[in-house]
Amino acid sequence: MSEPAELSCKEAARLMSRQRDAALTPDEQASLKYHLFDCLNCRHFDKQLDFLSRLARRYGDTGPPAAEDPV
Repeated sequence: MSEPAELSCKEAARLMSRQRDAALTPDEQASLKYHLFDCLNCRHFDKQLDFLSRLARRYGDTGPPAAEDPV
């Protein structure tokens, strides 16, 4: 197996977003995993995307919570 391709943060962000809708290829998965291991900013961005995805699933049909409802 070859070494994972080196990604820029912009390319990594594109893959992080895309993986929430569709499966990445094994090469893309390896490259992203390798990048996330080394890039703190992208790890934070990935966690933010996870949070937003959870909110979208939770409130997608009902809209945002009322101001007094905790998120």
